Amino acid sequence: MPTVMEKKSPFYPDQPVPIELFVGRENELDRITERGMGQVKQGKSVSFFVRGDYGIGKSSLARYLAWKAETEHGLFPVYAQLAGCKSLNDVAVAILQAVIDAEIYNPKRWKEHLGKFLGDFLGEVEIMGFGYNFEKLRQQAPNIVSHQGLLHFLRAIYTRVKRSESYGIFLILDEINGMASQVDFAQFLKGLWDTNAVQSKDAQVPLLLMLCGVEHRRRALVEAHEPVNRIFDVVDIGHLSMEEREVFFRRAFDSVFMTYELEAIKHMAMWSSGFPKIMHLIGDAIYWAHTGENPITTIEASNGIQGACEIIGRKYFEPNVLHALQSKDYVAILKKLADIVKDSWSTVFTRADLKTKLSQKEQLKMDNFLNRMKNIHAITPTGIKGEYAIINNMIFMYIVMKFSSKEA
Repeated sequence: MPTVMEKKSPFYPDQPVPIELFVGRENELDRITERGMGQVKQGKSVSFFVRGDYGIGKSSLARYLAWKAETEHGLFPVYAQLAGCKSLNDVAVAILQAVIDAEIYNPKRWKEHLGKFLGDFLGEVEIMGFGYNFEKLRQQAPNIVSHQGLLHFLRAIYTRVKRSESYGIFLILDEINGMASQVDFAQFLKGLWDTNAVQSKDAQVPLLLMLCGVEHRRRALVEAHEPVNRIFDVVDIGHLSMEEREVFFRRAFDSVFMTYELEAIKHMAMWSSGFPKIMHLIGDAIYWAHTGENPITTIEASNGIQGACEIIGRKYFEPNVLHALQSKDYVAILKKLADIVKDSWSTVFTRADLKTKLSQKEQLKMDNFLNRMKNIHAITPTGIKGEYAIINNMIFMYIVMKFSSKEA
């Protein structure tokens, strides 16, 4: 049995989770598999918008679905990461790269049916597969910038892969932040969808189209070109359940032969709030702090949670707070909010409760403070008038630890 020192951390706080550590999301998986993949296998095109908060695991779900599509459902997956894309030309390059990357899912079929077709775009063979000839990718990108060009390209891909019983194309466009508000991107999507739909049955590409993003990016897409709203079936990605969180932590620590107290696992699960990114931050902090062969204790779990809390603050909260709350009055309001939620030990608070704690000067700035906190994704309305919730337990804990004036 290898020792802990010989292994690497099983946690990936800044990356999509590996396939073998993916847990939960059964309802979402069933819906996209049955209503999406199942319909595409019958020749019907389907589209989804996977919607969820930052750090909720949309990319991990998308990558897992891409793997399932190829290995279990006979669809050819094209997972295109659009982070950093600012134009349709950038999107075209990302899609071309994604088609080359699809080699990892089924190398034999990819080489037999797509290798020669994509040969001009390939660079040197690398350890994990083929590299890119970026110059050729950039030269070819204008050919698929239009929706007609992309449809022609996807049809060429489908014509080749269906020789080995592939039933359709699964096109995933993830991290659409830079493109969501652009009119030409929204029109590109609608044009692709409509043009494919009006083709003769033999000429259509059985297509499962899936976009991933937060709600305000979906709204921006619709505002850019309202008809695109009619394309998508929206799938919401929420917090993982307590049971799913516990399974995740047990599976991760088991994979590196680390033992643990069950109460420690429950403690990690409770404080992670069901956010995969936070789960990975907590697990990673505990992994590196633990020494020896004894089980991970609840005390170690608490220390790991505090360590993850500091990381959350430094990486995801403090930079936004320092930018959004530039006056002493706003910081003073935050401190009083910290005292309120610490007293109740709840992420939920009301505007009325906060107002009673503020000076007259601070009350005049309270609504601007709340709007700024919403804009940096620190709080969100609960749906009850005047009531708000801190977005997750880690930010709650960080606010309490960092800003509360009351001793523990």
